[in-house]
Amino acid sequence: MSKKRKGHEMAVYYGTAGSTASTHIDDNLVDADPGGADFDFVDLPDRGDGSALPVMDEYPVKKNSQPTFSMVYHDGDANMTALLAAADANPPVGKAFLFKRVVAGEVAFDGDCWIKYSSPGAIADGQTVEFELRPTSAYARDFITT
Repeated sequence: MSKKRKGHEMAVYYGTAGSTASTHIDDNLVDADPGGADFDFVDLPDRGDGSALPVMDEYPVKKNSQPTFSMVYHDGDANMTALLAAADANPPVGKAFLFKRVVAGEVAFDGDCWIKYSSPGAIADGQTVEFELRPTSAYARDFITT
């Protein structure tokens, strides 16, 4: 019997930065959040002539996104090994990431990112590793979100 998927479930892919990610992280993926689109705003009120208080007037100045996902570490997992190696490289190596909604196939995030990871202890078999992605245009691609 096939598993019924929920609309919010994500498929996560990674690959060479500068191109569309194509390697599916299917094994050991625990949780995925494409980060969505968030904006930073700046307030640019008019000073006015002193007869009335200026009115707040905000404008978007920067689009943000911070995708995250978690994986359970298992010895020999090629995907985990590649992601940890890219994050640990000096200088870090960016990777392309693609988050797609499983049911509809809609792209939720597509872009190149630097990788940060954390683990609540020494990385060992069965340990959950949390990945935080930092979008970058260093590989000539801007990220997209939905």
